[in-house]
Amino acid sequence: MLRKVLIIATYDNYEFSAPIEYTLNLILSNYDIEYRIIPYNQLDPNEWDNPLFISYSKDYMPISERQIHLHASDFFGDNYLKLPVIYPENDIIASSFFMVSRYEEVVTSQYDRFPANASIAYKERFLDRPIVNEYIDLLWSCIEPFGLERKLLTYPNNKTFAVCLTHDVDWLRQYSFPSTPIVIGSRIIKHHKPREAIDIAIDYIKVLARQKKDPFDTFDYIVNLEQSLNFKSTFFFLTDKASKSQELISNLEQKGHEVGLHSNPINCSIADEKREIDRAVFNSSYGCRQHYLRFKVPDTWIAQQNADLLYDSTLSFAEHVGFRCGICTPFQPFNILTNQPLSIWELPLTVMDTSLHGYQKLSPEDAYREIIDLIKTVKKHRGVFVLLWHNSSFVWEGWTEIYEQVLNYISKQDAWVTDGREIVQWWNNHV
Repeated sequence: MLRKVLIIATYDNYEFSAPIEYTLNLILSNYDIEYRIIPYNQLDPNEWDNPLFISYSKDYMPISERQIHLHASDFFGDNYLKLPVIYPENDIIASSFFMVSRYEEVVTSQYDRFPANASIAYKERFLDRPIVNEYIDLLWSCIEPFGLERKLLTYPNNKTFAVCLTHDVDWLRQYSFPSTPIVIGSRIIKHHKPREAIDIAIDYIKVLARQKKDPFDTFDYIVNLEQSLNFKSTFFFLTDKASKSQELISNLEQKGHEVGLHSNPINCSIADEKREIDRAVFNSSYGCRQHYLRFKVPDTWIAQQNADLLYDSTLSFAEHVGFRCGICTPFQPFNILTNQPLSIWELPLTVMDTSLHGYQKLSPEDAYREIIDLIKTVKKHRGVFVLLWHNSSFVWEGWTEIYEQVLNYISKQDAWVTDGREIVQWWNNHV
């Protein structure tokens, strides 16, 4: 009896079977269709009951009338992991691998923090496009004429895409002793701005007298706003902030929010940081985001995985919003140096508030339009839009209103809005 399966993908570059099979899995798993990946030298077409064959090789491999051939470039070859970095155009397998593995960040490791303007996506102006998701759709447009049906991804409650709201807690307070008196003195002596110094001093006194909240103490506001829309989010805490915030953390968890690690491994390891946060939280299964988005591929993923973190959500560029990994859905990374997949998940960050405000220097109105455009793009690909808004960013004039407008816009979309942990756990079980 012939064996049944809908799609069989095959390839003839056996030296690079690990990255090729990883990428084929990444793409084909999005179709919710039964498939197999079989090296060409192990394939017997007569063993199968009329599947669609997808071949990946430099030269066409005649297998069946029901066949799609994907041309393989020279990317997986003698110059692999060597300079110069060349984006493998017209090769959707190598191009997808190039993006999600962050290949260019490994071969150009001279950067402490890989800058946006050093990336191929920025140079070629496709940083605002989840190009891997585009490749996934492109391949499907070739598959569909063969009569196969793709079950479109549907999130809980029949939602068509997901939104993950996150908040990095870099600072609990804007005002503290002795830093605030030093700032006041600096405004007078160094900057010659006595009026500004007086305003800071008055505000500081009001906070000390408990006549008003510290400007960075926006947690009640964030929680109340999000819960009014039936949203919940993730708060990433630095370990020194978590140790001072037990009551706050307990309150956030009780209200259904995720508390995770905002990693800054200067004096200790990520594993040590994980143990510190574990002492402060009820649920020890959570994600991580690196402080200042500092990330070294693949070392940071490995350290996070070894620390038993569920996922990372660092990978956007600090200087520019968009799709650093070229994908808007969660994925398990590939360790180029050991030639094998990792078990940790990456939930790619789409927008960071300080990218728009501090680096791109957009007005609140322009920032809003940029955010909405990216939400629309993610929705089109049924992906996950990940937003980072610091608890300390609401002091920027006009930006509180922008956050509220963005959340109101999201509430009118067909989105599942929840924390990173729930998204990654659901994705792991359903995709």
